[in-house]
Amino acid sequence: MSNSDSTFLPSAEIAVGAPRGTRRGPKKPTPEAVKLEAPPEQVDESWQTQVGNVRRSIVRWLHSAIFAGYSFSLLFHIVLLLAMSLVIFPELIEDPFIQSGMESTEDSAVFDQVVDVRIDVPAGDISQNQLMESAINIEHSTPDAQPVTRSVEDSLDSLLNKEGDQGAGGSLLVVPPNTKTFSKGSFTVWTVPNDPKPGQDYKIMILVKLPSRVERYRATDLAGIVIGTDGYRQPIPGPELRRGNVYLPIEKQQVLFPPIEVPGAASRVRDTIEVRSTTLKEQQRIQIEF
Repeated sequence: MSNSDSTFLPSAEIAVGAPRGTRRGPKKPTPEAVKLEAPPEQVDESWQTQVGNVRRSIVRWLHSAIFAGYSFSLLFHIVLLLAMSLVIFPELIEDPFIQSGMESTEDSAVFDQVVDVRIDVPAGDISQNQLMESAINIEHSTPDAQPVTRSVEDSLDSLLNKEGDQGAGGSLLVVPPNTKTFSKGSFTVWTVPNDPKPGQDYKIMILVKLPSRVERYRATDLAGIVIGTDGYRQPIPGPELRRGNVYLPIEKQQVLFPPIEVPGAASRVRDTIEVRSTTLKEQQRIQIEF
């Protein structure tokens, strides 16, 4: 057999390795699994818009001329009130208020004057008109006006006006000569007699120097206490000045407080006087040494 008539037969290996009916072409892609995520939270855009509008309105109002005017007016009134408090308020508290109630103190008030309200009734029958007439007579028989004030002035005059005719021009506020005084701040203190002996009663005098703005001085403005080394204590002022509206006379911007009666001690003591004044806004502690 010639080579031209021969037929080419595929080998058995090739026929076995390639199955029939299979076409070669592009490979189909495998679908991938898609991961699902939760939808984002829905935000209320209208609420955010309202908040933003309010903020912008506030900022715009703070930068406006209306806010500047209100701020200037507020600052002006604050400065005005501060100035009034520094000028007017001290003038209002110069004259302390009048107390309508009774003070609660350890020492009870002692009344020097007793009014007799007894009615002498004659024997026999009395008509109603006679009783009314007797009651009217009692009502009109009142004591003199302001006896406390006059007694204070009389006591001061008897103590310190002895040298008024000797070149002092009749001045009420004259310190006796050779008197040992103790001064601190606006207060000057001394005793009468100057050097009391053991067992001898004495008086403590207090002289107050006032500023020019004070035109009248109330007796209850000065308050304090006298403390002795022997334990003796006495309040200032006394009960005779705590009742009623008593004003002390002012001379040359000085006020002499009524004498403070102190009983004599068995031995020599040292007194400490603590005083404070609302009008002067001052508080002092003065020691008296005998």
